Amino acid sequence: MLNTEKPTIICLLGIHTSGKSTIGERFQSLGLPYHLEIGKKLIQTVDFSSPEAVEWLDREIRKQELERDSSLLLGGTNLAVIETWHVGNIAYAQIRTQSVANQYKAILKEQLSRYNPLFFFLDISDETFRKRANRLVPLGVKEDVFIFYRNIKSNILSLLKEQNIDYYPIDANQEVDKVVEDVTKILSNRGVLLRK
Repeated sequence: MLNTEKPTIICLLGIHTSGKSTIGERFQSLGLPYHLEIGKKLIQTVDFSSPEAVEWLDREIRKQELERDSSLLLGGTNLAVIETWHVGNIAYAQIRTQSVANQYKAILKEQLSRYNPLFFFLDISDETFRKRANRLVPLGVKEDVFIFYRNIKSNILSLLKEQNIDYYPIDANQEVDKVVEDVTKILSNRGVLLRK
């Protein structure tokens, strides 16, 4: 069972198109606070040809993540759904700004001790990624983008292993309702009951 003195964070991890936002919105409809991936909006403001701008992005994501975490503690939130959380953001920083990723890993250990994080890795096949991503991009996803997200997936899984973090792999190739059902069953088994 979970330590009820600490807030529980349902962490949705996975690559682009794995369904993190869709699943998060479903849980939000059940009354849970849901927090989108912080980098989603920030990334639109960055000139990726500038190493300084990219480093700023990874530092700013970390800063805003920590501020949000503090607001959860101060606000008395006992359960929230967070898309990507620190693990996913470190996976991106490992590709973009390794020095920030290294600093971020030290902070992660402290954050893990403050919360009851339950990590769900929404796993999709290469075929599902290409199919879903191509629906969003009329000309199709370029191979370098596909490789980038494959590397993100590898970084997430490596980080979970390196930090000795337990997680639940979820087959996110399935329909959304089935993915929500699978996550909900695990939450129930861990003592997290959701309203319907």
